[in-house]
Amino acid sequence: MDSIIKLIKKNKLTTIVIIVYIVLVLILGIIMNRFFAKNGKPIYGDRLKEVEKYPINEQSKRQEIEKDLLSNTKISSVEFQVRGRTLNFVIKVKNEVLRDDAKKIAEGVVKYFTADELKVYSIEVLVMKSDTKLKDFPINATKQYGRDSFSWTKDR
Repeated sequence: MDSIIKLIKKNKLTTIVIIVYIVLVLILGIIMNRFFAKNGKPIYGDRLKEVEKYPINEQSKRQEIEKDLLSNTKISSVEFQVRGRTLNFVIKVKNEVLRDDAKKIAEGVVKYFTADELKVYSIEVLVMKSDTKLKDFPINATKQYGRDSFSWTKDR
């Protein structure tokens, strides 16, 4: 024991540096544990618990939606994705389609989902035309989960 105390007294600077280093590593460990304790958990946290009750099969729903929407002669293409609690649609309409008709098409996507699904999922619809120079397009609609109506981009 005496030899350890003599070694510490002989190398005071080295001992202080080692003790400071150990204290800093402990503080850093506490901080990292506090801020990054949820590593390995889903990026959406607990917000997706409701989604597990009402899963949407993206592939079969995509086929149903594309088949039905593409039967409308005003629509040239449809894309559909499920991202967390959000159902994303990108609908391309033909250049001669009016803005009000495009809005009706966008609002019509809710018919593919049950009332319970609409309480859980938000819907985002982007309606575009091939001609990107048109001032009244693209239009963007968002329907938050639990709400009854869409909100639209203000300048359109």
